[in-house]
Amino acid sequence: MSIVRRSLPWMRALAVAVLAACAAGRLAAQSAGMNGSIHGVVRDPSGAPVPGVAIVVQHVETRYSRRTETDEEGRYGIAGLPVGVYRLTAERAGFDSAELASVEISVGAAVEKNLVLSLSGPATKMEVNEQQEAVETASTSASVALGGERIEETPARSRNYLNFVALAPGLASTPQGGVQRSMTVIRQPAADSGFSFQGLRGRNNSVEVDGLDNRDETTGGNRVAIGLEMVQEFRVAGAITGAELGGAAGGLINVVTRTGSNTMHGDVTFFTQNAVFNARRPEMAPGLRPRFVRWQPGTSWYGPLRRDRTFLAAAVEGERETAEEWSDVDEDDARRINAVLGRFAALPLRHVTRGLYGTAERGEEAFAKLNHLSSASDTVALRYAFSRGRALGDVQPINHFLDRSAGGSSSTLDHSLAGNWFHVASPALVLELRGQFAVREQTLRPNAPGPMLEIPGVATFGQAYRLDGRRRDRHWQWVAGADWTRGRHRISAGVTVRHVGLDADWRERFHGLFVFPTLEDFERGLPDVYSQAFGSTAFTLPTTQTGLWWQHRWQARDGLLLELGARADWQWFASPRVPDTCLQASPRAGISWRPLRTRPLVLRAGFGLFVDRYPLGWLFPAVQRDGLRGMELYAVGSGAVEAFQRLLGGAALASAPGLVPSAYAVARPLQPAIARKWTAGVEYGLSADTRITLQAAWTRAWRLP
Repeated sequence: MSIVRRSLPWMRALAVAVLAACAAGRLAAQSAGMNGSIHGVVRDPSGAPVPGVAIVVQHVETRYSRRTETDEEGRYGIAGLPVGVYRLTAERAGFDSAELASVEISVGAAVEKNLVLSLSGPATKMEVNEQQEAVETASTSASVALGGERIEETPARSRNYLNFVALAPGLASTPQGGVQRSMTVIRQPAADSGFSFQGLRGRNNSVEVDGLDNRDETTGGNRVAIGLEMVQEFRVAGAITGAELGGAAGGLINVVTRTGSNTMHGDVTFFTQNAVFNARRPEMAPGLRPRFVRWQPGTSWYGPLRRDRTFLAAAVEGERETAEEWSDVDEDDARRINAVLGRFAALPLRHVTRGLYGTAERGEEAFAKLNHLSSASDTVALRYAFSRGRALGDVQPINHFLDRSAGGSSSTLDHSLAGNWFHVASPALVLELRGQFAVREQTLRPNAPGPMLEIPGVATFGQAYRLDGRRRDRHWQWVAGADWTRGRHRISAGVTVRHVGLDADWRERFHGLFVFPTLEDFERGLPDVYSQAFGSTAFTLPTTQTGLWWQHRWQARDGLLLELGARADWQWFASPRVPDTCLQASPRAGISWRPLRTRPLVLRAGFGLFVDRYPLGWLFPAVQRDGLRGMELYAVGSGAVEAFQRLLGGAALASAPGLVPSAYAVARPLQPAIARKWTAGVEYGLSADTRITLQAAWTRAWRLP
C-alpha cells in the first residue's frame, strides 16, 4: 500500500486597492452576524458630557425601538440593531430634546453619532439634519456593503447578487465558481464560491446568510440561492478582525435577507437575454452565432401581517435557458480521432463532436421570512429558502479542448430552514440564538460512458473522471452569542457548533483515465498514463466543527478605537480513516484612529490568524480507496499501454499483472489551512457620498487543499 499525501506550499499575497464608492458601501464589519450597532457621546454647548440622557432609536419601517441612557461620561451604546434606517432621539430634563431623523445601520457596522444638547428654553425639539459620513470611524477593518435600491435597481447579469461582490477591492473571480451565470445551477464538479480574496482559493471563503453558514462543506461553494429582491444588504471583506468570523481562511461574504415592514411592497420582474444582442464569442468560427435564450420571471411581496408586530417577506423566481455550446476540437483532429474510435470497438464512445451542440438550464427558487416582535425585549424570526437547478449537457470539468462527450449534467436541490431569537436582557446586555437545518442533494451525470481519454492540447473526450456521483448533505448549526456594552467598552462572546452528515455514492476515477502524449500515440494505442479506481463507491463522512470566540472593543479616547479578540476551533470526523484536527487558536487585533477631528480621515491596521474547515471533497479518496474498501491502479509507460490493450481486449483491469495497486491515507495529524493576515489602510471622505480608500494586505497561508 502506498500512502499519498497532498500538500501545497504557503503562499503570500500583497493586495493594494484604491476604491471610490457611494456611501451605501459603508465601511467596517465588526461582526459576522446580521446586526449593527450605534454609539456616541452627548455633550452640552460647553463640551461637557451630559449623563442620564434617555436615548431611543426606532426602526423607521417596523417601529421596533431600543432605549438606553448615557453614563457619567455622556456615552451611550446600543448593540444588536437589525439592519435598516433608524430615528434617534435624545431627551433629558433641563435640555432641549434632539432628533436624528435618518441613521442608517448596515450589517456588522458600528455607527458613531455624537450629539450636542442645548439648554432648555421654550418647549422645543431640535431636529439634526446631519448627513452620515462616507467613512466609518468606529471600525478597524475596511469592507464594502451594498444594499437597498442599489442592489435591486442596478443591472445584474442573471439577477445574481453575487455579481456585485466583484465591486470589492482585493479579489478576483475564479473559473470554478460559475456564479456569474446562474444562482441555482452547478456547472463545475468542484464549484467554489467564485471569488479569490488576496490570492487564496475560492473554496476558502466564508459565505453567510443572516449570520448562518451557507458554504458547501464538500467543495467550498454556495448552497441555497436567494433571489435579488430578498437581499436587503450584504457585506464583503477580505480580512475582518472580529473574532466571531471563523472557519474560513479567505474572505467574508455576509448577506442579510429582507424583513417585512409596515408598508406593503410588491414586485413583478421579468429578465431576459438573447443571442441577438450578444457579441460573438472569440472561439467561434466567423459568422457562427450559437443559440442563447434565457428568461427569468419572478415576483416578490413584503409587508405587515400585524402592524408593528408581525411581518412577512416572500419571493419566487424561475430560470429557463436554451443554448448551444462549442466543442473546440479541431476539425482535422476530430476526423482522425473518429477514425481511431471506429477501430477500437471496445470503447463505448463512437465519435467526437465538432461544432455546436445543444444545452439547457432549468432553475427555481423560493423564499419566505417571518419576523415577530413578541415584546419590547424579544424578537424572533423564521426563514425558509428553497432552490433547485439543473444543467443539461453543460457541466464542463475541463476548460480547454473539451468534446461534448466529456461534459455532463447536474442536478442540485437545496432546502434551508433557519431561525433566530434576540433578547434584550438590559440596556447594556443583549443575547442572541441562531440555528438552521439545511439539506443539499446533488447528482452529476456524464454525457458518455466508458473511460476518459485525453490528448493534451488536442482533445479530451469520453466520460470525464469527475462526472459520475451523487451526494446528500445534512447541515445543522447553532450559534449563541452575548454582547455587553458599558461606557468605553464593548465585550462580545459566543459559541458556534456545526454538524454535517454526508452520504455519497461517488465514482471519481472509477471508469478509468488514459492520457496519450500526442495524437499519433492515440492512433497507435500507446497511452503514457493510466489511472482507475476499484472497490466500493458508497460511503458516509460525518463531521462536527465547534468554535468559541471572545472580543473586546475599547474606545481608548475619542477618535481612537482598539480591538482585541481570540477564538478557538476544533473539527471532528466520525470516520476511523480521517483523524480529528488539533485545537486551533486564532488571535485577532485591530486599531482605528482618526487623527483630525475636523477631517473625515481614518487610519486602520489589523492582524489575525484565520483557520479554515477542511473541504470534505478532498477527503473522498482517502475514505474510498484506503486499501481495504477500495484501491487505485496507476501506471505509466509500458504499464499504461498494457492496461489499454487489456481494455481493448475486454480483459479485467483490476487484476492486471504488473500493475501495483495504491491507496490513499490522510496525513496525521490532519492540519487545516491557516492564513495569517496583516492589513493597513487609510481612508478619506471626499463628500457625504464618496470616499477614497487605500488598503494594503499581506497574507501568508499554509496547507491550502
